[in-house]
Amino acid sequence: MDAVKAYKESQLKVETLEEINIPSGSKLSDSASARSSSPVDNLVQLVDRRADRVRQQIGLIYETLDSSSEIELVKQLAIMKSHWSNVTNTLKLLENKYDRTAFDQDEADILQSDVAALEMVLQRKLEQFKSSNYAVPELPKVDLPTFNGNAKEWPTFYELFSELIDSRKDLSNTRKLGYLRACLKGEAQMVVSHLITRSAASYAAAWELICKRYENSRKIFSQHFNKLMELECLLPHDEKNLGKFLDTATESIFIIKQKGKIGSSADVILAEILLRKFSPEALQLYEQHVKKARAIQSLQDVLEFIEQQYNSVNAITKNTAQLATRKVQVRSCTFCS
Repeated sequence: MDAVKAYKESQLKVETLEEINIPSGSKLSDSASARSSSPVDNLVQLVDRRADRVRQQIGLIYETLDSSSEIELVKQLAIMKSHWSNVTNTLKLLENKYDRTAFDQDEADILQSDVAALEMVLQRKLEQFKSSNYAVPELPKVDLPTFNGNAKEWPTFYELFSELIDSRKDLSNTRKLGYLRACLKGEAQMVVSHLITRSAASYAAAWELICKRYENSRKIFSQHFNKLMELECLLPHDEKNLGKFLDTATESIFIIKQKGKIGSSADVILAEILLRKFSPEALQLYEQHVKKARAIQSLQDVLEFIEQQYNSVNAITKNTAQLATRKVQVRSCTFCS
């Protein structure tokens, strides 16, 4: 904060002779411009210019309010106070020394009201920053996803990052930018490298840019539809095959339905696609499992069968491994030899 204090003090001391020079296109009246400028005329022009600076600063602050960091808001507040102080000091000088006003009272009151209103807004915003510093929002206890530019991994990364970070209202853009910078790797990081090292205002631009680069719904839909169609034949007693089949089918179906905006009415078609990937033995086991053999099979029933088969094979594999371990222990027992 020492740097901010020094910056603020330097802004409040700025009042050079250059400000008192008459620029081209100034707001002098016709009578004033016809004669040589007096000190009073110069002060009137100075008030006009300083009032314009206040208006410009107010507009700038409102435009960048949501994306500004705490330090940026402090600087903007100091600049606005400096400009407004210069206006009021010059007005007092005109009234007290020359008994002259620069502009009508209504205009002065409106500008003063705008300054006071914005100052209240900035103070509330700064209080929010302070409260967030004392109570830093906690993230869910899961590892943040990473993304290196692989288009196949984009849907998963997008869903997780959007849910965990982007949609959080209690996280500032500064924190979101930090999380995004940590999550992007390789090619993806290069896409937004010119943005992720700047201020909080860069977060929205960086996230929008990365989304535009990799959010290709048609390509993503096609890739996962192909993955579904190219599934290896389901083997009912192969644990590795069952696990891979289940994971690939679940992920691809989710993304196909999401990107294609397909409702549950398409589930029976997806179920039939999966059933055609069953080996004869797997299909025979499924038919024994079916409750309504003549009904059109639902996607949920097909996926539940695959999951149950995987869990069953997994349990048998574990039991077999445990029995083998016990036999080895018994053979190595010194009392049994």
